[in-house]
Amino acid sequence: MKIVKLSKIRNLTLDFASWNIMNLLPQWTAALQSNSKTLTLFMANELNETAFGAALAQLLGLLSLHVIGCAKVDHIAIFNLLSHTHS
Repeated sequence: MKIVKLSKIRNLTLDFASWNIMNLLPQWTAALQSNSKTLTLFMANELNETAFGAALAQLLGLLSLHVIGCAKVDHIAIFNLLSHTHS
């Protein structure tokens, strides 16, 4: 599968993203790392801590993060991942 080039996107919102989109999230965020400022994940039921942690590690310039209704990643996991990836 060829990754869509998203290098100039500053704000990314994924609504009801499927498991295959969530698995690509770390690869997308690697391409977005220098420009991305906002990430919103809404009702991404297949989002897991592994993919989310890998994605966050790429987004060092992130200013805004919204994770809403993602059943497999709760607020404790989010805070834990943020504390290990962002200073």
